[in-house]
Amino acid sequence: IVSCHRVCFCCHRICCHRVCCDRVSCLRVCCDRVCCHRVCCQRVCCHRICYHRICCVRVCCHRVCCHRVCCHRVCCDRVCCHSICCHRVCCHRFCCHRICCHRVCCHRVCCHRVCCDRVCCHSICCHRVCCHRVCCQRICCHRICYHRICCVRVCCHRVCCHRVSCHRVCCHRVCCHRVFCCHRICYHRICCVRVCCHRVCCHRVSCHRVCCHRVCCHRVCCHRICCHRVCCDRVSCLRVCFDRVCCHRVCCQRVCCHRICYHRICCVRVCCHRVCCHRVSCHRVCCHRVSCHRVCCHRICYHRICCQRICCHRIRCHRVCCHRVCCHRVC
Repeated sequence: IVSCHRVCFCCHRICCHRVCCDRVSCLRVCCDRVCCHRVCCQRVCCHRICYHRICCVRVCCHRVCCHRVCCHRVCCDRVCCHSICCHRVCCHRFCCHRICCHRVCCHRVCCHRVCCDRVCCHSICCHRVCCHRVCCQRICCHRICYHRICCVRVCCHRVCCHRVSCHRVCCHRVCCHRVFCCHRICYHRICCVRVCCHRVCCHRVSCHRVCCHRVCCHRVCCHRICCHRVCCDRVSCLRVCFDRVCCHRVCCQRVCCHRICYHRICCVRVCCHRVCCHRVSCHRVCCHRVSCHRVCCHRICYHRICCQRICCHRIRCHRVCCHRVCCHRVC
C-alpha cells in the first residue's frame, strides 16, 4: 500500500490523497500538478493499464478532481484533461466554461455547450480552448478553414482572419486581436505555441508554451513558463521544460531546436516553429489528420521522437507516447 503523504511518490508538489490506488505507484507523470483528492482515479491515473491508455500529466481524470483540474465525470479515456486543462485557473469558477472536458470532447478537445455542429472536434480543433459561443465559424468550424490552418489548441475567436494560423492557444482568455496573433507579420515573427502573450506582448517575443497565462512576456523570461531570448544556456531544461517552471537561464532556441539539447530534454509541449530543425519533432503540434508542418512530419525526425497524438505508419505510438518522457528511437 502506498503511503499517501504530501511528498509521496517523490512528487514534491503532488500527493495522492486518502484513497490512492494500492496497486500501482503513481509516477511523477501521473499528476504533475494535480492532486488526486480523496479518490485517486483508479481507472485512469493509477493503474498501469489506464496510464498507458491516457496520459495524466498534470491531471487526474476522475470524478472528484481537485479545484485546479477540470476533469468532469464524463472525462473518458480519450479525453484527458492534461496539463492544459487549467494551469492556474480554477475550473470551478471559470474553466468549465471554456476549457472543460465535456461529453463531446475528444482528445483533450473542449467543445462546450454551443460548439458548432459542423465542428468535428478532433484532437486538433481546439485542444485546450473551448469553442464557446463564438466558435469561429470561419476558421475552426468549417472544413475548408480547418484544413487551411492548424488549430491545435486554439479556437480563433471573433476576429481571427483566415490568413492566420493560430497555433495552440492563440487566445486563452483574451484573443490578441489585430495586434498579436491575427496578423501575418506578427505570427511569423513570434511563436504562438500555446498561449499568446496578451495585450501588451511585443512582436519580438517568442511565446513558447505557456508564455503568458496571465502575465505577458516581454524580453524577460516569463516567471512561469517562457524561455526567451535573454536566457542563457547555462541550465539544461528538465523534462518539464517550461511546464510550470521557467528555464530562466535556458534559451528556447538552444534547448528546443537543437539536437543536442533536444535529446537532453523532453520538450513536451514546446514546438519550435520556424527555427526548429527537421530532426526535432514537435510534440503536440502534430496534427492528427492534417499534415503537420515542416517540422513535425518528416520521417527522419519523427522516427527519433514520437509525436504524441500522431504516429507514422512505422511506429506504434500510443497517446501517451511522449508526454514527459522523450521516445528517442523507440516508441
